[in-house]
Order: sequence, then C-alpha cells, then structure tokens
Amino acid sequence: GATLKDYKPDEIAKYIRLSLADEVGASDESESVTNQRRLMNEFITRNGNIGEKCREFVDDGVSGTNFDRPGWKELQETMENGTIKVVITKSLSRLGRSNFECSYYLDCYFPDNNIRYIAIQEQIDTGNLENSNNEYAALNNFINEKYSRDLSKNIRRKIFTKVESFGIAEIKKFQTSSLITRTTN
Repeated sequence: GATLKDYKPDEIAKYIRLSLADEVGASDESESVTNQRRLMNEFITRNGNIGEKCREFVDDGVSGTNFDRPGWKELQETMENGTIKVVITKSLSRLGRSNFECSYYLDCYFPDNNIRYIAIQEQIDTGNLENSNNEYAALNNFINEKYSRDLSKNIRRKIFTKVESFGIAEIKKFQTSSLITRTTN
C-alpha cells in the first residue's frame, strides 16, 4: 500500500500549486492551497507519518504549463541534494499541465533519483509497482495539458467578445496598438 511510516517527515515533500486560472475558474475551495495542504496532511497521517511535519513547497498563482516555478525549483534543489525520498501532490494536474514535462518527471527524473511520487486523487504511487493506476498517468497528463489549452482559448475568446462590444467611449481609452492587439489575438 501507500505506507509512509518508513520515511522521516523531512524526507517527504508536499508540493502545492494553485494557478491564477484555478482561482478564477474555481467555484469552490477544492483546489485552494489550504485544501491541498489539508488533504495531503490527512493522507500522510492516514498512511503512517505526520503530515504537518513534512516539508512543504508552494507555488501560489503560478501556471502549471511549465516547470519554471519558484516553489518547484526549491523542491528540485532539495531532491537533487538527496534529502527528499517522496513527493506528494493532490493530483497530477498540481504537478503540472505539460504532458511532455510531467512524463519526464514520472518516467525519468523521479526513478533516476529514487524518488517515490504519489498523486492522491488519481491514486498514482510509483513506489507500488503493482498499482495499475500508474499506467494511466500518461493519459492523465495529456488530458491536463488539453484542459489548460482549452481554458486559455476560452479566456481569449471572452476577451475578444468583450472588446467587440465596446462603444466609442471605451475604445477612446485605448491606444491604437493596444486595440490592434486585442482584436487580432
């Protein structure tokens, strides 16, 4: 199973990420930093360790479409110095929304560095080779990236529709170059 009792709390890293799109699109608290922290602490404690004592790395208001994030970089430095043995996220989408980069971490980086990765929501656990959910990680990564692209398109479409509805008074507030950008994106 997902037992964590054989690890010291400082060998377990909780990674929390919330993007601006998550904050805007969320109708509830399910993705919030507070909720992710609570869910991971409960999971860790239920599996034989003390969630509140584990290391925590947070990227709040940061996109998951790439891994150029301050909290992730700090976690990566800690992983590279060998002190982290387990990385836990609420879900694969919290790790990231780039199919290519998430697959790299799952298939290469974590195994090469002897790091166990757990995504609670999808029940992925690279420390359990018998876990059939691990096989679906690539499909989940693909879906997460597609969701991010679709969300971006929808936001651009809404902005374009709003700009199209502007009257003369609103249009006069913008410079010509700004209006060209708004009508061509």
